[in-house]
Amino acid sequence: MTDLEHFLVLLHSVPGIRDRTIYKILKFLYFEGISPTRFLEFDENTYQKRVGLSRVSSSVLANNLVKLLDNTQKLVDKMEERGFKVLSIFEESYPSKLKKYMESPPPILYIRGDIKLLSEELLALFNSRNSSRNSRIACNKSAIKVAKRFGNAVITGLYGKNYSFRDYIESKLIGISDRGILQISKKKLDRFDLVVTFSGLDDMGTPSSMVYRDRMIMSLGDIIVGLCIREGGNMVDLFKKALKMGKKVFVLENEIGGNIELLKLGIRPLKI
Repeated sequence: MTDLEHFLVLLHSVPGIRDRTIYKILKFLYFEGISPTRFLEFDENTYQKRVGLSRVSSSVLANNLVKLLDNTQKLVDKMEERGFKVLSIFEESYPSKLKKYMESPPPILYIRGDIKLLSEELLALFNSRNSSRNSRIACNKSAIKVAKRFGNAVITGLYGKNYSFRDYIESKLIGISDRGILQISKKKLDRFDLVVTFSGLDDMGTPSSMVYRDRMIMSLGDIIVGLCIREGGNMVDLFKKALKMGKKVFVLENEIGGNIELLKLGIRPLKI
């Protein structure tokens, strides 16, 4: 574990420091040529005036560093036990698709598995979260056929009743999590060939993080397929954006309202 990796984990544990602030800090280090070690030696006033941090965050960094470093080491140990590595947006191996397609790509990623999978042409499968049990069963069966037809590695959500494709398909599977890695069971992790999350290590999923997760999946996917989409939901807007991005976008021909809405927009139908 490098000093930078410790530093990234530390930032995610500081109250009041989240993605926009983390990006600001990393950009500051990158362009000012300042090491993480030197940054952590700043006083409270420097954090506020030179870096632009809040009073609360500046106080925590300046006055609780020993406690922060001790906590960070414990988090790093847990992270390594689960097989994760941490990556910043300024590193060369950061996924180029996120930079290209996301307006605000996550400044920190936690990766378990071969990150090179993200450079392949990926099939992104989407289900709306609140579809019925019968729709979910039908769409899981459709997912098997779609995956076999395209033959690509599949990228989808890690959590949710509608995303348990590892139990059904044989393709390599990439899971994007809206939860921190300490909230993901080992059994769940082992179902996926690659797991990626953007949340702090112990963060729980929220409605906004779920929406952000879906935006990540859409950005990383090259072939986008809607299985069972709720009418008027967030995913309808995501599919519109995918069309504008120039991605290959399909929707299953079925009776689900959102699927009909997407077909009317001119998205190509996919017959199974």
